[in-house]
Amino acid sequence: MIVVALLALLAGLAANRWLRPRLVNAADDEGMAVKDLVGPLLTMTVLLLSFVLVTANGSYGKAEVAARGEARAWTSSSRQPSTHPPPSAPASKPAPSATPAPSVSRNGRP
Repeated sequence: MIVVALLALLAGLAANRWLRPRLVNAADDEGMAVKDLVGPLLTMTVLLLSFVLVTANGSYGKAEVAARGEARAWTSSSRQPSTHPPPSAPASKPAPSATPAPSVSRNGRP
């Protein structure tokens, strides 16, 4: 992959070095017009949009596969009997009160 990118870069640099002087006249001092930039800009936009759509589709596909796998694991685990015994009911304890109980003296008065 990297080799192909490097070869494409070298080919582009070579084409720019040898072909550009033939295409640009010495008397051409006007520069580029805005209409000359629209074509490459549209091409770049289409390529970027297609890259984003392909990447999003791939991510959506991976997420769908992961969700199906998780759902399948959940379903299969709920159908199998549990190897652990069910938890026993905890012994009922009185709920702690927010206010402390009043202290009672020996004679029954607070």
